[in-house]
Amino acid sequence: MNIVKWCFSPSKPEERNFKAAIIMGLILGVVTIFVKWGAGHPIPPFLVGHQAPPVVIAHWLGLKDPMYTFLGHSLPWGMLVHGGTGISFGLFYCIFAEFFPRLRVWRGIAYGIGIAVVFHAIVVPGMGLQTFPLHDVNSVLSILSEIFSTGFTFWVCEEMNRSIRKSMGTPLPNFIDPNTSLEK
Repeated sequence: MNIVKWCFSPSKPEERNFKAAIIMGLILGVVTIFVKWGAGHPIPPFLVGHQAPPVVIAHWLGLKDPMYTFLGHSLPWGMLVHGGTGISFGLFYCIFAEFFPRLRVWRGIAYGIGIAVVFHAIVVPGMGLQTFPLHDVNSVLSILSEIFSTGFTFWVCEEMNRSIRKSMGTPLPNFIDPNTSLEK
């Protein structure tokens, strides 16, 4: 069985709970915003002087003034863009995992790594927001920072998802099925 078929083996329809998935997606989407920001501080993903892609996107949309000021800190509209992507990825993760539970492999870390690689190594450079030449050590470190922080973020989300869904009495769809192992 090939890896794509293994990854996208569907769950049983009776195991799916979309109401719980949407609720969890919204909650975890908000959580991703804070975890990702926190994980990015000890190992920042951008060089000094570079603006984060969400800030650049906000500027493209004409949102250049600070969104608000708190304790003297001007906070950019890019936070809203970053928050929107966090909520979108959290919702996508929870809803899509109801259909394809193997998306949760490695407790969400694989999904986080996939998102980081697709968006920060392909989409962001493709939009001209930042380039990551692989011969440059700083670019490689930037991508590794994104991979670490996004993997960590979705690990936290999956742990919360499992715990809250268990306490709600709405278990997650099972993805351990001996009939769909990689060895076949």
